[in-house]
Formats: sequence, C-alpha cells, structure tokens
Amino acid sequence: DAGPVPMRNTLIISPRSLIAFMSQKRSLLDRRILDKLQEDIPFSERPWRKLAGDLHIDELLLLKRIKLLKEKGIIRRIGATFNPRKIGFSSTLVALKVAAKNADKVATKLNSYPEITHNYKRNSEYNLWFTLVARNRKTILSILHEIKKYRDVERILELPATRIFKINVNFSRKRYMLSKLDRKIISLVSCDIPLVQKPFQELAHRLGIQERFLLSRLKFYRKNGLMRKFTATLNHRKIGYKYNAMAVWNIPVQSIEKAGTIMASFAEVSHCYQRRKKPDWNYNLYSMIHGTTKKDCLDVVRQISKKTAGSDYRVLFSSKEYKKTGVKY
Repeated sequence: DAGPVPMRNTLIISPRSLIAFMSQKRSLLDRRILDKLQEDIPFSERPWRKLAGDLHIDELLLLKRIKLLKEKGIIRRIGATFNPRKIGFSSTLVALKVAAKNADKVATKLNSYPEITHNYKRNSEYNLWFTLVARNRKTILSILHEIKKYRDVERILELPATRIFKINVNFSRKRYMLSKLDRKIISLVSCDIPLVQKPFQELAHRLGIQERFLLSRLKFYRKNGLMRKFTATLNHRKIGYKYNAMAVWNIPVQSIEKAGTIMASFAEVSHCYQRRKKPDWNYNLYSMIHGTTKKDCLDVVRQISKKTAGSDYRVLFSSKEYKKTGVKY
C-alpha cells in the first residue's frame, strides 16, 4: 500500500518553520495584549474576561500570556497611577551635577529614598535626574537638604512643574479629603494587582471591605481625576523603544501655551511640562520623547522645533536607568 496520494496544493511545513510560524502568531497576540493593557482596565468583577472578549481570546489564555510577559520583564506592573497633587502629595524634578566617576555611587544613595520614583543618568553637565514624590512639601525640602550635603554633589537644581500639558491628567485644581480607608485603597491599587480571574475581590478581601464598595471607590477616583489611569506599565526598552530623550526648550513666555499644546499632540511625547528657569539652566518647557532609535527621537525634536519655532533647545538622552517605580502612597 503506497498510502494516500498527497494533494497538489498541500503546503508541507517543516517542524522548524512551524515553530517560527507559531512564535510569530504569539508575538502578534502579545503585541495586541500589550496595546490593550495600556488602555484603562475595566472596574468590574471579571476585568480580564472583558479584555479577553475584546481580543477574541479565552480569559485564561490572556492571564497566562500576561503572567509570561511579566516574567520576561516586559510588563513592570499593572495598577493605578494617581495624580499626586489631587490626593495631597507634592512632587518635583531634581537634577544633580556630579563628577562622572561618582555618578553610580550617588545614584545608589538616591535610590534608597522610597520617595524617589525615577532616577536616570543623562548626557548633560547635570547628569543625574530624578523625580521626588512625597506626602508634603516639607518632606521634599528635608530630602533635598540631605542630598545637598552629599560630598559628591557639586550643584543641585529643583525644577517643579508649574503647568502640565500632557500626562493624561484632569486639569481641575480641586483636592479631595480622603479617609484612612481611601489612602489604604490608593496604596494597595498603586502596586501590582493579582493576576487572578477576580482581582478586585482579592484586593477587597485584603482590605476587609466588600468588592462592590472597592469598585465604587475606584470609579470615583477615576471620574474625579484623582486616578489618572489603571493600566499596565511597560518596560519600553524591552519592547523596542530603547531611546528615552528629554528635550528641554527655552520658549518665550507668550508662546508657552501654543508650544506646549503642539508638543503634547505628538504621539511620541509621553510627558510635557512647563517648569521655571534657573540662573544657569535657561529652559522652561520639557518634553519626554521615546523612540526605537536615537534618530527617531531627534526627528521628532526637529519636527517640534519646526512647528513651534523653538530653536533654543537641548536633547538629553538617558544613558542609564537607575530606578523606575510607582509612587509609595
């Protein structure tokens, strides 16, 4: 018996080709999942089921892929991002001038402060840049006073934002009186939520409250701008966006609003702030730009420069990430 006659149009796929084909399909699925997780995660009893339905996949498959993406370090965390000012916190950007040979040592000391959430080395005379978020302004001043005493710190700049053009914020200045329970909720959901079918039920159990009440508070925070978003935070470098540029601009005061609005309109710009100038740092508008290559970032800067007529600027690329974490509320 010679066996069945193969059909003329049958495609023979080698085991190696099949593995490559399946890997490609998995990669496409993961990209779709990552895109979806960067939208707001629904506040419902089964949020993953809703997202899985949107993706036309099974809920358990979605959870499996998310867990794998976290294990690979592509997803840093999945949780809430809050507006610090709206819940009574203070924040600022700080730059240090440190001798190159001492930068790593100083950065390690900075990382010991839980209030320091992001810490980078950048190509500038001010070569260490970090964000500081604390319960009040007094705590920020106390930490800055300690840092000024570091033997290796030559100069320090504090550059608090005076206006935010882009960070997915609600611009209302209203602040809310939060209860102790609210603060416990905010602290918990700012961390990683559990990757189980009913994550909010588990979080509510930890807090000793009903799931329905927790969901109602989360919806309240989101509706009133206390919460900016509830999404996955990705490791940009691991998904190809290896370059992170902070473009600093010297823009005439009368042109700030127009220039900031234009910068914020670029998809490649993730953050855009107005900050006060300093005697030896003559820049008042800051835009964070992400790209797959250095050229990508510089191309965006040139486009912004052309559209805003902003010709006095510098582009500071991050050469090392020392710390990137959520705020400890």
